[in-house]
Amino acid sequence: MPARALMVFDADRGEESYFRAIGGKTGALIDAACRTGALAAGLDATTTRALGRFGHHLGVGFQLLDDMLDLTASHVSAGKPVGHDIANGVYTYPTLWALRRDPGLRRLLEELARCEGPRTGPAGEAAHRVRASGALTATRRAIARRRERCLGILDEAVDGIGPDGVALLADLAIAVLSHPGG
Repeated sequence: MPARALMVFDADRGEESYFRAIGGKTGALIDAACRTGALAAGLDATTTRALGRFGHHLGVGFQLLDDMLDLTASHVSAGKPVGHDIANGVYTYPTLWALRRDPGLRRLLEELARCEGPRTGPAGEAAHRVRASGALTATRRAIARRRERCLGILDEAVDGIGPDGVALLADLAIAVLSHPGG
């Protein structure tokens, strides 16, 4: 059975497990894209490693933002129903953060896991509890930390990509890892 399947409807999943999963998924994807670009451009090993780490943190921050949007965006802008992850038993950072603070949320998620009919009602209530817990603010802070890591790493790449390259990537990190609400 794939590891992901074991984490569905797992209210005991920790944040460390979540960060490992998104680091190995979105973080690794953007890391590889940045390293590949650096290699294709013939950049030195130090710059290539720095750009890979930049990509990793950009990818993790992007995934955090996407997970937050699942709880805040409209159906049209998210491209899926709001609370879709919760309804499908995929507990992302905001939900995991809220679970540590709201014992009632755990009971609701356990009920949701047993639900054999439509999950819209319980999932909507769970999403509301996550939003009410302060998890969105915590997620915005986690995204901001990833943005700051991206910006800090760029100092290591200035010799390889120059100040204009650093400025361009800094603008990218700020644009991608900013959210109108945060």
